[in-house]
This record gives sequence, structure tokens and C-alpha cells, in this order.
Amino acid sequence: MKEKIQVHIADDHKILIEGIVALLNTDDEINVEGHSLTGRQIVEWSKKNSADVLILDINMPEMDGIDVLRTFKARNIDQKTIILSSLNDPKLVDEMIKLGANGFIEKSAASEHLIKGIKTVHNNQQYLSDNVKNNLFEMYFSNTQKANKKNELEEELTDKEIE
Repeated sequence: MKEKIQVHIADDHKILIEGIVALLNTDDEINVEGHSLTGRQIVEWSKKNSADVLILDINMPEMDGIDVLRTFKARNIDQKTIILSSLNDPKLVDEMIKLGANGFIEKSAASEHLIKGIKTVHNNQQYLSDNVKNNLFEMYFSNTQKANKKNELEEELTDKEIE
């Protein structure tokens, strides 16, 4: 029999944790091994424990999800992590990925993406919910267009104009 994917949930809202547990319990391949209510609790938990996938909120008391990922990075803790947040600013998503997050799912899309996201990240792949993916693409496309326009303007200037 295949071993279940072990998941740990870090969120400061107990009712949300209960909802996530109920959702994940519908899948025979996933087991919720525990939860943490603060960022500091998750860092303490990580000293002696690990899970196949950590579900991490950004806004938590004592230490936010960003600082949790910074701590993991500083301590070389290799923990597969999916950010589950109501925040979806593409710059924030980009920062979280650079800090080591393997996935990012909006809380409003959790019911349709969380199980697939956990399985995808467990299989060493990145996972982004649709809206997050679209926002990142728009940011990248917008930045590329701005860079291209800047290059075009610079090319149109003569040497005398540049002086």
C-alpha cells in the first residue's frame, strides 16, 4: 500500500484549519499530521519534525509566513511549502517563490486547488492556482513591455541627445 502524503497546516484561524482538514480527509492519499497556529510554532515544530508538504498562511501572529520561509532558508530547512493566503499580489507571490515556496493558492480557491496542489508539490513540481498564475503572467508581461518601450526610446535618441 502506498504511503500517505503527510501534511502540516499553519494558519492562525482554527476554523480554517478544520475546514482544510475536512477537505483533505476526502482524499485517501493525504493525511494531516498536525497544525500550528503561529509562525513561531511552525519554526519550533520544524526543529524536530517535517511533513511531506506544509500549508502555510502569510498573515500569522508572532511571526508571519514570510519570516517563516526566511528562517527555513537561513537554517537550510528543506520543507516543501504551499502558501495558502487571501493575498495574491504578484510581487508577493514572486517573493515567496524566491524564498522557497513551492506553490501558492488563494484561500478563495482552496477547495478546487488544494488537493491537486499538495500532490503536485509532493511530486517535486511547482503549483499555482489559476488566478495567481494569471496575475504573475500579467506582471511579467507588463514588465517586459515596459522594458521593451524603454529600450526603444533609448535607441531612438541620437548620440548628441544622450549627451
